[in-house]
Amino acid sequence: RMESDMNTNEHPGARLRRAMASGTVMCPGAFNALVARAVAKAGFPAVYVSGGATANGSGYPDVGMLTLMEMCRTIREISTASNLPVVVDADTGYGEVEMVGRTVVEYARAGAAALHLEDQVFPKRCGHLDGKALVTGERMVENIRAAVAAKNHPDFLVIARTDARIVSSKTF
Repeated sequence: RMESDMNTNEHPGARLRRAMASGTVMCPGAFNALVARAVAKAGFPAVYVSGGATANGSGYPDVGMLTLMEMCRTIREISTASNLPVVVDADTGYGEVEMVGRTVVEYARAGAAALHLEDQVFPKRCGHLDGKALVTGERMVENIRAAVAAKNHPDFLVIARTDARIVSSKTF
């Protein structure tokens, strides 16, 4: 990472988009500021915040028990400690479609460059566990539209994620 990148006021989404334009972006996971500093020190261009790792690191299972504000605190700490673009798991957006918009606003305010939303029903289950149920395709489109409409900067990235293959498959 270049020193000039570390001190920039450029939107983190713009920095992430620039890295993506150069090819695949290695984005190691961090569940706290200490791990995020190690990711930055190792020279990676971005860092990923897993909802499951963050929940587990806080002593909870990955079943939607961490609140939006708890995740935002983690995003803020990781963003500040690493000065890297942060891609964050937003689970299902913390509720119905109205909460999806708020999630985008709060994640961006906390310093995220991007988030990904999944297509499970709320409350969600860890992607590695059985018993997941999916929202309809129409509902997922509604969630993505709400997320995009809530963006406060054009460079903030909204990523859609699906658990459809796992849910529809009999084997893992």
